[in-house]
Amino acid sequence: MQGRLVAALVFAFVVVVFAVFNNIPVQLRFFNWQTGEVSMVILVIGAVLFGVVFTAILGWLTQNKLRRQLKQKDTVIRELREVLEETKQETEERV
Repeated sequence: MQGRLVAALVFAFVVVVFAVFNNIPVQLRFFNWQTGEVSMVILVIGAVLFGVVFTAILGWLTQNKLRRQLKQKDTVIRELREVLEETKQETEERV
């Protein structure tokens, strides 16, 4: 976990340094939509923030899916343990 945090901080530092040293105005075009001149710093940092948010949302969705699966499996395990206990009791009563 700490390794990922350090890597993320190093990446963020590199992105900020890159953006600051490449502070030139650019025109953003996307299909038929275009903007006036925007600072490259804003575009680079905005793209990185978008990526972070998108990745966080996907991670959150995946984590929730795994939690639901774990709860279902815990329920099955609990039910199987109850059946096992009942079977053990029946077997002991027969002997």
